[in-house]
Amino acid sequence: MSSNTSCSLMSLFFLLLLLILDSADLTVSSYCLRNCGGIKISYPFGIGMGCYLEHSYEIECVNSYECSISY
Repeated sequence: MSSNTSCSLMSLFFLLLLLILDSADLTVSSYCLRNCGGIKISYPFGIGMGCYLEHSYEIECVNSYECSISY
C-alpha cells in the first residue's frame, strides 16, 4: 500500500470517528438536563442515566436551599 493511500485512509478514519462522536453528543444532549443551579453541564458530564460518558462523569443535581459544606 502506498503512503498516499495509507494517509488517505487514516484521514478518512479520523473524519468518520469525529462524525460519530459528534452525533453521539447530539443524541445524548437532546433529552438530558443541561443546567444545574444555573450552571451549564456539558457532555461528557451529565445529569441522569445515559447522559454522561461514564459513571465517574455523572453529576447529581440536588435542588436545595440549605448551605452545606463537605469536609
